[in-house]
Amino acid sequence: MKKWILGAAGFAVFLVVCLALYRTLAGHYQPGSQLVTQEAAEASSGGQETGSPGAPGIAEESGVPETVAADGGTEEAPAGEETSEPDSPSDSRAPDFRLADAEGQELTFYEILEEGRPVVLNFWASWCGPCKSEMPEFQKLYEEKGEDIRFLMVNLTDGSRETQETARAFLEESGYTFPVYYDLWQEAAYNYYVMSIPMTLFVNPDGTLEAYARGAMDEATLRQGIGMLEEAAS
Repeated sequence: MKKWILGAAGFAVFLVVCLALYRTLAGHYQPGSQLVTQEAAEASSGGQETGSPGAPGIAEESGVPETVAADGGTEEAPAGEETSEPDSPSDSRAPDFRLADAEGQELTFYEILEEGRPVVLNFWASWCGPCKSEMPEFQKLYEEKGEDIRFLMVNLTDGSRETQETARAFLEESGYTFPVYYDLWQEAAYNYYVMSIPMTLFVNPDGTLEAYARGAMDEATLRQGIGMLEEAAS
């Protein structure tokens, strides 16, 4: 009986210590920012040359990109699909790509950068739950900062799982007014090796990458990324 009481008391003390330790660590622990800066990306790669080390979402090894999936998943690219090697950008420059606006006009990412405004570049699809969950934050920040910051919401339009019609229906139903563009040629998904969505990049007017984030962001994180662009521009 005495041994049982001592054992129970020892276990209770163990639980109390564990709880106290947990609370102490929880109080001091601050989750790492979802945003990854260009400097951090280069540091994590150890300075080694890769196919496109500076652009997030670009595979370290060259080859055929994977098709996009939600929630961080990946899917194999269809067998037999012809692909070509993407251009390798410099360590800190975001790749260029073609896109179409709501009226069907073709333009390039770097033509938009010529406007001279920092760009928040977001890749999304209407079937992607995490993409839809962060869009109210994008709408709010677009209404607040849209004159100084260029919001580029790029729909990954593959023509089957995602079409312009499905994307537009979702936007109209939701009432979003931020500018939306369409990756009709799959160049954005290919050049950035977008393997999961949403993915957001914060790009300076000269095309250099300030930071990026994978997964749905909350308002605070989105503001943090925009703040980096504003600080770099000042």
